[in-house]
Amino acid sequence: MALLSLNNLSVRYRGASLALDGVSFEVPENAIVALLGPNGAGKTTALRAISGLLSHHGGGEVGGSIEYDGRPLTGRTATRVRAGIAQVMEGRRVFPDLSVEENLLCGGFTRPRTGLGSGLDEVYALFPDLVGRRQDMAGLLSGGQQQMVAVGRALMSDPRLLLLDEPSLGLAPMVIQQIAGALNQINERGASVLLVEQNATLALALSSSACILETGRVAITGASRDLKDDPKVREAYLGQGVGAAA
Repeated sequence: MALLSLNNLSVRYRGASLALDGVSFEVPENAIVALLGPNGAGKTTALRAISGLLSHHGGGEVGGSIEYDGRPLTGRTATRVRAGIAQVMEGRRVFPDLSVEENLLCGGFTRPRTGLGSGLDEVYALFPDLVGRRQDMAGLLSGGQQQMVAVGRALMSDPRLLLLDEPSLGLAPMVIQQIAGALNQINERGASVLLVEQNATLALALSSSACILETGRVAITGASRDLKDDPKVREAYLGQGVGAAA
C-alpha cells in the first residue's frame, strides 16, 4: 500500500511557468524512494508540495492531487507534521544560537511531553556524535554534525514519512556513510523516506525505487537496482557529472 501518492500533480510559482507538470509517483509503506533529476527539475518543489510549504515560496498546486495514508493531503504544515510528515531541508538550517538539545526539542512540538525524553534517547542512539555536544551551540558544530541535528530534529516528531532534501551536500565521505547508515536504521524502524539527493549513486544504493524528473515532468521510474544498470541513467546520472545531476 502506498503511504504517499502524487497524482498528476502540477505546481506553478507566481509569474513563472509550471514547476511540476502532471507528476505522479508513490512512496510505499516502509520504503525508501529516491527522487532524482538535474537542477531545476522540480525535486524541491515536490517536497514543498508534500510538506505544505509551497505558499511560503510563492507557489501553489494548479492541478492533480496528493494522497497520504489513503486520504487527500490538505492543511497547513503543522497539520501535516501532526499527521506524521517531517522534512529536512537543504542546507540543514539549524538554529545556530540554540544548543543541540534545544534544536532537537524544537522538532518535538507535536509530541506529548512525556515522549520527549524517549525521542531524545532515540536521536542520540542514532547519532552518538551528538551526545557530547548536546549543550553546545549548534552553530559551532561541523557541517556533518549539523546535518545530524537537522535529521534528529525531524525525527523528534516521530514521523511516518521523512522527506530529505540533499542530505549529503557538502559533507565528507565518512559523514555521508554515517548519514546513510542512519537512514537505513530509520527505515528499518518503520518510517518511509523520500530522498532527494545529488549523489545519485548513493540514492540508488539506499532506495528500493526511484523517480527521475526532468523539467517538471517524470522522465523515468523504476526499481533502483534496475535503474543503476540502465544505460541512459548511467550516462546521465552515474557518470562524471553525477554531482551536477541533482
